Amino acid sequence: MRTLSLRSPLRFAALLSMLTVAACGPTTGTLVGDGTNTTAGPTDPNLPNRGQDLFDEALARYDAADYLGAADRFDQFVERWPDSSLADYAAYLAGRSWYEAQRYPEAIADLDAMRATFPTSPYVDAAAYFSGRSHYAQGELPLAVDDLLASVVADPAGVFADNAQYWAGRALFDQGLLDRANAELQRLEAMYPDSTYVDAGRYYLGRTYFDRALYSDAIGPFERVGLTVDSSYLDNAAYYLGRTLYELGDLNGAIAELTTMEQTYPDSQYVDNARYYLGRSHFDLKAYAAAIPPLERVLLTAGSSYADNALYYQARSYKALGDTTNELAMLEQLLAGYPTSQYVDNALYMEVVLYTNAGNCALASARANQLVSQLPTSTYVARAQSYLLGGGC
Repeated sequence: MRTLSLRSPLRFAALLSMLTVAACGPTTGTLVGDGTNTTAGPTDPNLPNRGQDLFDEALARYDAADYLGAADRFDQFVERWPDSSLADYAAYLAGRSWYEAQRYPEAIADLDAMRATFPTSPYVDAAAYFSGRSHYAQGELPLAVDDLLASVVADPAGVFADNAQYWAGRALFDQGLLDRANAELQRLEAMYPDSTYVDAGRYYLGRTYFDRALYSDAIGPFERVGLTVDSSYLDNAAYYLGRTLYELGDLNGAIAELTTMEQTYPDSQYVDNARYYLGRSHFDLKAYAAAIPPLERVLLTAGSSYADNALYYQARSYKALGDTTNELAMLEQLLAGYPTSQYVDNALYMEVVLYTNAGNCALASARANQLVSQLPTSTYVARAQSYLLGGGC
């Protein structure tokens, strides 16, 4: 069984040159390959020369990546010679050409028409697959699931079956239908263990557990991503494995995994997340000095969504170490740079405490008033006012 590479442009994947072609398919010749020119296309001896010439021209344009030209000519062929033994193949390739041109509405229309007109064609599974992928590309996820699963049902051993199984699970995951996604992704791993999508499937299988807080179940799939040594999901899985261990309270395990992840994948989109939870793991172990460096490194990722969290926990770490100068510096940076952070009330209260302890009642009162003004329902309002009074401010 042939599979396709992850995230690569999905060209027509050699529909099994050993395939015994059904009555409605080509009678002779080879099938379109992955980006290779077809020297001798399939033929229909009953076609007039102009029909065969049109089909051959369409096939040549497809091989040359002139997908719009190919789609137009395949569509013409099907319209003029609907009874040809090449008609189902041409109808499929018309839709496939539209897909390759990223003209998804036209792809769906042609592929659905092909499936309805030629229900016994050997290309029905491929047509359903690319119709599903077209729906996925347009964000029509329920329709994508229907077509992708129909592709698997049409031919579970087909060249696109593993791809379809993965994308069905992925489309369910993207909708938040985690139970169903879990079932389809488990089926992918069980039925197609050699698929080039199996690593991605394992990653999203792990995520279906993680996102439901089933952390113990998530560990195995995340670890199995590593069985594909060149997987593009290795960094994702490494982060989520460390994060899973953090959520399970295995802080030393989390430290080991997240340290390795940061060192191995310094350019990963998840490296700032990993640094944050590495710092949090040290913090939760009360190893405050060890928590500060990874929290500082979170800020190396411009625009990190963890930047305010990292500043807050740096401030907390400095506070625990008795370093009020750096504690205040982190709090000021947090308040100035992230005025909508969830930690603003915490930070304002911590400054009230710092300024009160330093005898600076003016600044302590100013921060308390800012807290009351900005976040009047915060639980820190009463605490700040009480601390001011207790401190003689």
